[in-house]
Amino acid sequence: MKKMLFVVLATGVIVGCSSSHYGSKSELFVEKRAQPMSRQQVIQAIQDCEVSKMRPIMIMAKRRVNDWDTDIVIDITCAPRNPSQYHF
Repeated sequence: MKKMLFVVLATGVIVGCSSSHYGSKSELFVEKRAQPMSRQQVIQAIQDCEVSKMRPIMIMAKRRVNDWDTDIVIDITCAPRNPSQYHF
């Protein structure tokens, strides 16, 4: 009897938590105009990552120039390197 009551309560808790409306809706917010980084900013950000022994990851966006889509760098973030890529 206790096992059945426990199973019923556990099932009720799991179903109740999975049907929560918090976090069930996700939206993507994109700015209309992303400012591109200048060439010097990109070079400096890449050098900063390499000095700290990390690898740079470029975050790109598309911009339409003369009816042609082109990639622009809008941000650079540093990520850890693989152990095989360490250079001391």
